[in-house]
Amino acid sequence: MRNILDILVAKHRDLLSLYLQDDDWDKLKVMIDILCPIFDATEILSSSIYPTISDVRLTIFGLIRHLDLFLEDSCSNDISLLIENINLKLKEYIEESTTISTLLDPRLKTKTFISTEQYKKTINILQNQMKNYNNNQQNHAVSNTKKNKYLFFESLLTEQSSSPSIKDEITRYITVPVVCDTNLLDWWCHYKDDFLVLATMASCYLSIQGSSVLVEQAFSIAANVITKIYCNLKPELACAIMHLKS
Repeated sequence: MRNILDILVAKHRDLLSLYLQDDDWDKLKVMIDILCPIFDATEILSSSIYPTISDVRLTIFGLIRHLDLFLEDSCSNDISLLIENINLKLKEYIEESTTISTLLDPRLKTKTFISTEQYKKTINILQNQMKNYNNNQQNHAVSNTKKNKYLFFESLLTEQSSSPSIKDEITRYITVPVVCDTNLLDWWCHYKDDFLVLATMASCYLSIQGSSVLVEQAFSIAANVITKIYCNLKPELACAIMHLKS
């Protein structure tokens, strides 16, 4: 790009006073190196592979680590200010929902939780959420056993001994080795009987989409399927056509 601009300025000397100096080109190169991974992250989160909310946290932490490496080097004040502002904005997107989703992702688990304090805080958040899911499961089980009076009284006696504690389930889940290249649904389908509460939570949290881009694409496709001319399509047929076009 610089070679083309050099030729342009050489032909139009009146642009010389506005042209970038060598120091400016160096800063521009650094800015490109800083922003390239952000472009890659945008492509990942906007792709058609349906990234989930756990992918968001991994991508953001990767970007933060990338920016921190630049700060460790000797950067100019304006470049350092740029990096710090980007970092602050990225950290706004790390919420509690991404925390739990990342823990429930067997490819990540605790990878993005660096400090011990952050790890403990995350486990506490997961435990508190698990209590809600655990209570719902127990209430559902009791309502089913009430249909059989004998099973109902038996369940009251065996409930405490047969149900593993929440902490125990988390500990067993964390000790299972991280698998980098796996299908999330297949993994949880395989381990759903080992981690009953966590598997239920995973079905909720891991289904959250990482961005609204795919929803916007679906609306765009729908606009081309359901038009003023073809406005009497049955819902089933419209969904099938949208699926073929997506």
